[in-house]
Amino acid sequence: MKILFAKTKVRVSLFAMFALINTQSVLAADFDFGFKAGFESFEWEEFDDETGQSLLTETGTRFVAGAFIGNTPQLKKKFIYNAEIRNYFGVVDYDGQTEDINTGITTPATTDTTYTGFNLSGEAGIRTPNTNGSFAWDFTGKLDIDTWVRNLASGNNEAGEAFGEAQEQYLVFNLKIGTGPAWNAGKWHGRVIVGVKQPIYTYEFIDNYYTGYPEDIVLHPKGRTSAFLTFNNNIQLSKTLHLKIDGYYDSYRFDASDVEPIAGENFGILQPESSQDTYGILAGLGWKF
Repeated sequence: MKILFAKTKVRVSLFAMFALINTQSVLAADFDFGFKAGFESFEWEEFDDETGQSLLTETGTRFVAGAFIGNTPQLKKKFIYNAEIRNYFGVVDYDGQTEDINTGITTPATTDTTYTGFNLSGEAGIRTPNTNGSFAWDFTGKLDIDTWVRNLASGNNEAGEAFGEAQEQYLVFNLKIGTGPAWNAGKWHGRVIVGVKQPIYTYEFIDNYYTGYPEDIVLHPKGRTSAFLTFNNNIQLSKTLHLKIDGYYDSYRFDASDVEPIAGENFGILQPESSQDTYGILAGLGWKF
């Protein structure tokens, strides 16, 4: 069985950055701190595990705001680090289907899905600069925590049958490994990192209030390796103030979860194979200390 999901609330303060790195004394000299905001193009898709056909697609724009601290614009640093927190939210288009649990018959359905979430990441790596300090190559690892709530609005399918509001919440721990160049060109510092991302723990929660089943449902979609890319631009406006412009691509790939039996029923529920792709751009200001 495949069902429609939806809602739980996440409240996160940008000041949670200080829970990750909360004292200046643990930081090397010459670090940058600042804020960024922007938007991302978002797509989520789920697939039938037997036929591979698309079950649903969600597409739209999500807005992003966050804070960061690190030393990656300092080209002569051999040890580099960066910590960042991002809030993201937005309403996207849902194009999917409902399913009759007795007959298995599916009917196309469209509605809206609201996403609210946050990502907390910590990056550390080694930089190999050249002798004149104008070019370097980075090797980095990153651990991030990504959690989001997916709120699916109620509506009617193409047969005119009503379906209710639904709820789902994800928590994913990811490991990222990447590499790429960094350079200085006058007042412009650029950096590109390309790499792979591997979910190392996934948790999906569905409240029984929305499903009508006796118990809450917990699933564990199986994470697969996917790709990511970041392009950071740091433009010096003054000795201490910098303009930040970042572009990025990120993704998820999940195999289907194991089937979770439903108490008192002769069927179970699983999270189908799914994928996510996001393309984003952020801009903001950073201060050098």
